[in-house]
Amino acid sequence: MKYLSKLALGTLVLAVASVSFGQTVVAPPDAIQQEEMGNLNSADGDSFIHMFNAAENGGTDATGSIVAQVYVFDASDEQLVACCSCPLTPDQGATLSAKKQLIKNTLTGVLPTSVTVKLVATVAGTAATDQTAPGAPGFTSGLRADRTTTHLMTDYPGIPNFVTEVDFKDVTIATAEYETRMIGFCSGILANGSGHGICVGCTKGVTGGVVKD
Repeated sequence: MKYLSKLALGTLVLAVASVSFGQTVVAPPDAIQQEEMGNLNSADGDSFIHMFNAAENGGTDATGSIVAQVYVFDASDEQLVACCSCPLTPDQGATLSAKKQLIKNTLTGVLPTSVTVKLVATVAGTAATDQTAPGAPGFTSGLRADRTTTHLMTDYPGIPNFVTEVDFKDVTIATAEYETRMIGFCSGILANGSGHGICVGCTKGVTGGVVKD
């Protein structure tokens, strides 16, 4: 697990100031994905992200690896509470638990009851987790992800607890959203969070699997 690296905040401010909110990020259609997770304050169940590298692009570096940049927002107040990155080799899967990894180490220590998660696929290589500029070292295709979450009978009277699984949705976002709220806020977390606000790793393989040595 490697973390997104720091950005020079002064440089970021100058860059963001020149960005129009009418501009959108130019990236492959599946490079930016989003989904939501709820009921995270319940003792029953959890929510999980399963992702893998489809190697759709034939490899953007010598190994064909990509990196999934993960941004976790409190769904109630839109605050970025955690961020991290997960390198994925071709056909490798990874799992993230909402409770045990995404929100276990939030910036403020407050645990949100629901979150919105954005995934951004970037190329791998030596600069993969060293984003010195928004979008660096480059967006890529090939990331696939789904979300499994528990729904409680208290929210649906007369229906027992149940689980749903859906694919992450491909989304288009404003350049200012990406550069300010995602890259900028994550950089602030890494620079000033004293270790808080960083997701607690990605688990290799999918839920129920065993990683071989």
